Parts: sequence; structure tokens; C-alpha cells
Amino acid sequence: MKVILLKDVPQLGQQGRILKVKDGYGRNFLIPQGLARVADTKAIKAVEDIQVTNARLLAQKIDAIQAEKKALSQVALVFHKPANDQGHLFAAVTADDIIAELRRRKFRTIEKSHLWGLPIKLVGKHDVEIKIKKEKIYISVRVEAEKKK
Repeated sequence: MKVILLKDVPQLGQQGRILKVKDGYGRNFLIPQGLARVADTKAIKAVEDIQVTNARLLAQKIDAIQAEKKALSQVALVFHKPANDQGHLFAAVTADDIIAELRRRKFRTIEKSHLWGLPIKLVGKHDVEIKIKKEKIYISVRVEAEKKK
């Protein structure tokens, strides 16, 4: 039986993938759980159209990131967070903090899932990796302790 996965299924495949599975597995588990549907010609055509659209959108996103790559590599973010005397932050610098700051600086193409090397829990200078497909960009993040009053 051929099925189209509607959701990611561990050890089977990702959403949108067309697979051949045993009839019982498809009829008794995948389809009733809402994880897959029968792959008829109309559904296969719809999935292929979606995959073409997704590939085009990904290519556009990579092009936009290439355009921002040079500007991103020059970015240096500074965060002021409360810390103890040893330099350990009470509240870590998270991906949400970095995304918010990048959006404030008009970088719209970066998403939370693209950031690696987070959260930052120490005062100091850190390099955060932005990874999209095979492209890697490093931005400098400096965390300073807030001044005590």
C-alpha cells in the first residue's frame, strides 16, 4: 500500500513523503491515527506540487540570506543581563532574545531553528552560529553584567 505521510513519523519518514508500507500497518495504524493517507494519483500530484512550491520558497529564502550574509557577519549584539560575581547569568540569553534583536535591526530571514550554540549562560564574548542548510554564518554576541545599583 502506498501512503502519503501527513505528519513526521519516527523511524518511517517526514511529512509529505510518499512511502510503500504493509497494508495492515497503513490501514490499522497510520491512517486511523491521522499520520498518513492513501496515495492515489490526485493526492500524489498535490504532494508533488507542494514539494515544488516548498523548494522554490527555500531557494528564495537562501537567496535572501545570501544577500544578508555580509551584513550579518558584521553584526555584533550586546546584551545586558543580571549576573553573579562569577559571571554566571541569572537569565540566559536565548534564541528568542537574539531573534528579537536581529528583527529590531531589520534582519527578517533568520528563524529560531537556525541558531546554534544557545543558550548563553556566561558573561563574555560568544560566537553564535546561524546554520541554514549548508550555509554557516557566525555573529558576535557580547553579554555584559548589569550594573548593580
